[in-house]
Amino acid sequence: MWRKSLAFTLAALAACSEQADTVATTKPANTPAVQTALASGPGKVGELTRAHQALLVASTEHALPLVDLDANAALAQTIALTHEVLVNALSTKKPGDSNVKRHRAEVFAVYPLRESDFTDEVAGCRVSRCYRVEIFDYVRNTTLIGVADINRRAMVAWRENRGQQAEIPDRLKRIAIELATQSPDVAEALGGVVPTVEQALMPSTKTALNGTQCERSQHLCVAPTFVQGNVAVWAIVDLTEYRVAGVQWTELANAKDVSSLPKPPSEQALSDAVVNQRYCERNTRVQRMGWDLNYMLTASDGLRVSDARFQSKPVLNSAKLVDWHVNYSEREGFGYSDAIGCPSFSSAAVVPFAEPTITDIQDAKQEIIGFRLEQEFRSLGWPLPCNYSYRQAFEFYQDGSFRPTAASIGAGCGNDGTYRPVLRIEPAGKDWQLSSANNDSFALEVTERYFEANEQTASNGARFQLRSSSLAFDVVPGRGQFANSRGDFEFVYVTANHASAAGKRDEGASDLITLGPCCNVDYRQGPELFLNDEKLQGELVFWYVPQLKNQTDPGQEYCWATSDIENGVLKARAYPCEAGPLFRVIAAQQ
Repeated sequence: MWRKSLAFTLAALAACSEQADTVATTKPANTPAVQTALASGPGKVGELTRAHQALLVASTEHALPLVDLDANAALAQTIALTHEVLVNALSTKKPGDSNVKRHRAEVFAVYPLRESDFTDEVAGCRVSRCYRVEIFDYVRNTTLIGVADINRRAMVAWRENRGQQAEIPDRLKRIAIELATQSPDVAEALGGVVPTVEQALMPSTKTALNGTQCERSQHLCVAPTFVQGNVAVWAIVDLTEYRVAGVQWTELANAKDVSSLPKPPSEQALSDAVVNQRYCERNTRVQRMGWDLNYMLTASDGLRVSDARFQSKPVLNSAKLVDWHVNYSEREGFGYSDAIGCPSFSSAAVVPFAEPTITDIQDAKQEIIGFRLEQEFRSLGWPLPCNYSYRQAFEFYQDGSFRPTAASIGAGCGNDGTYRPVLRIEPAGKDWQLSSANNDSFALEVTERYFEANEQTASNGARFQLRSSSLAFDVVPGRGQFANSRGDFEFVYVTANHASAAGKRDEGASDLITLGPCCNVDYRQGPELFLNDEKLQGELVFWYVPQLKNQTDPGQEYCWATSDIENGVLKARAYPCEAGPLFRVIAAQQ
């Protein structure tokens, strides 16, 4: 999930061509029983792809730089690419071998440091000019993130995110589309129709297909998607090897004619000026019902709450939604890693639909007991096929309880989706302790660990207790007691919140790139990357990954949306699924 939005979005970029009107609207002709086909060959390599390969070979830099940057961004890029530590990280020298082998690497992004990027490590950048530089190392499947201070002409921070992939730049999006549209396997899956560039949906959304080298994100892979009738065909493009690794298709329930979809909006059209200026570039403060907090829209970690206090007591350093992992086939392990974020300076596929809203929470007696801060993120083509809508909310109660939530409103690219949002909650303070339920008692956890998805809770509904010297909460997962909930089936992780010995880790406090693969069905959802068997010594991070399975049976719809013509216009009907833990105040310390 990281910097995500810009020129390509989940919104349908174009319609089926006239040639496609003759294609059957059932299953593709190639593999009607399997739904997945590995590519039979590398396919054609076009001019754009060859030019990019030549640049990689010919580059005298330690990583292929971005071009057409402004002067400040170009200077930041130069500082990063000449930084000795980064240079050494992009090469390998075996013991006893004098040859140094450079890694294939590319600069994926350079941009000014934003409010959501600031940590204690780069606090000096508030009075200077700093840029974030993201470099992808293909050899180690690692993203190197550095902060360059252009006033000092120096790198002030850097870290390696192993197994994580930054969002690809426009030049790689174009290459992915080129490889997909020229692949004979994609044409065969579309019934013999060669797709056009304009038909490609989601060219920058990262993916994995079990059984290929893309599995578990060992290679950098994206999935341009093509819709034909009631079928979506996904081309798994391996940008590490410049080939189509495989083809996957899924049926689209209640698919509508998409021939009238609008042309792709420009980057400027995607950017809502009010949202960008008011909520993406600065914090907004809320003081209400004893709560005092800030919120803002991040590049790819959704709506972030920070510096939250209740009755002047610090409660949260931050809370945010890192990623959406969407899996469409447990057997084949296929799907997407989606991000939600601002449209103006990221490449998030699902962008804010409107301004954030704050509404009252009422109890059964219609008395106001709290307030709800909510943001909806939506593809511009929603609810048509292969478009998404996500809702993120924070509920704050007048007794000091709070609940972060994530909701999917469907409909996505299939009727067998499992949604796994990755929530990150960072309590404020240095003396927190987490205990896990064992029947009606709670056992103290002293080391970083993860917890499997299960139904175990204490009789009061809590699965965990979170305590400090001044605050205490029962952590209550969803078990169907909340609105739009049928149970969270959550994976939970607790990690120490401090830098590693090398000082190259911020435990996810700044905007995160895509965290982990999209489609694992076990605990490997991304937060396990921060597990290092460290002791929990007071500062911790609580990660929460629920699992939401969509349902499409009439009367049982869940995580789903449909559309129909009503009064001459297309109307959406949504059946959201929402998950998230309630941090319920324990009134008296025990």
